[in-house]
Amino acid sequence: MPDKKLLSQKLLYNQYIKPHFIALNSIVSHKIDIADLINISDTINLREKAQELQHKPLYEFEIPFTEKKTIKFDNFLQALHEQNDQPVLVWIKHTIDCGAYKMNSILDLNTQFSFTDPPGDIVVFVTNDNKDKLLLDCYVNQDGEEMLLIEIQGDNWINSARDFT
Repeated sequence: MPDKKLLSQKLLYNQYIKPHFIALNSIVSHKIDIADLINISDTINLREKAQELQHKPLYEFEIPFTEKKTIKFDNFLQALHEQNDQPVLVWIKHTIDCGAYKMNSILDLNTQFSFTDPPGDIVVFVTNDNKDKLLLDCYVNQDGEEMLLIEIQGDNWINSARDFT
């Protein structure tokens, strides 16, 4: 008899892989293939390791959503890259069901993604060394404006976050 957990995991994968893949391709600046995803078992282990960041310093600020398309935001990403140029794991709504994707660096973020692209509205980037995290949370404020909450956490990137605001 098949393992119920394995069967459940397979059902979730089959249910969510298409929207997961579409969302990743909107967030990453280059096309990726399903074969580029990290297997689910390794993804679970990576998520557990990333929990170490919870105790690191945190800095947050918000900007209008359209500001992520500016040179100022590009410079912000460049500053993050200079602080920690490690590959970056991308975490979105169904990553744990379908697999994480590892970008070469934070510079692979597609800053042109639309407000409705990432399902679940939250995208998290964690460096391969688990020292830094960038969280992007798309939301509509009480005035109806599309906003982007940015959280920086960790050892290095937090320095660049204070320079952006």
